[in-house]
Amino acid sequence: MDHPQTPRILASHLQNFQHRIVRMLGKVVQLRGETAVIDAGGQVDVILNRDSHLAVGHAVEIIGKVDQNLHVKVQAVTDFGTSIGMCMPFSPSSPSSCEE
Repeated sequence: MDHPQTPRILASHLQNFQHRIVRMLGKVVQLRGETAVIDAGGQVDVILNRDSHLAVGHAVEIIGKVDQNLHVKVQAVTDFGTSIGMCMPFSPSSPSSCEE
């Protein structure tokens, strides 16, 4: 699925992108049925589609639409697994989130 001109954002930018398609790079921290929580410079609730296959602890890129509740409704997911190092920007929710 091609998504031209989709800005890559952090959790703190969700408010500015309501009703728009965005990209988010983060780590899956929780799965709850048809939703997930990713850490993308802060926690983000993600509404999964039936083609979304995520695993806790995996790095992912989410492409989806931000809804009025600041949740991201998934359109596409790329799972990078656990073999890549991720260093997310400093945030109050995860002050030291760089992994070796």
